[in-house]
Amino acid sequence: MDKLRQKIQPARHKLGAHADRDVIRKGEPLPGGDWEEWDDFWSALADFVRILNEQTFGKPFEIDAAGVLGDAETLLKFLRQGQYFEILLNENDPKVRDACLKLALPNS
Repeated sequence: MDKLRQKIQPARHKLGAHADRDVIRKGEPLPGGDWEEWDDFWSALADFVRILNEQTFGKPFEIDAAGVLGDAETLLKFLRQGQYFEILLNENDPKVRDACLKLALPNS
């Protein structure tokens, strides 16, 4: 788990934790692990959670990390939508800009 964490932590801190708008606007892919590294990570995490739960509560707990990929995909989708919104907001067409502002600030 630590090996993959060290590899992806800088990108997580830059984008996920701080929502660095310049990084988001560039639209460049974040560094990450290959599928084998991800499989190793989730396997190690499942072992860790199972053992920790067994030591704490006397019975194992099996995690199902299937939703994580969906969460990551959703995050990337919203970041892309934000990037597209910024492009439209800075468009030279005042009607497009005004429509973006109305959408973002409906009570203004």
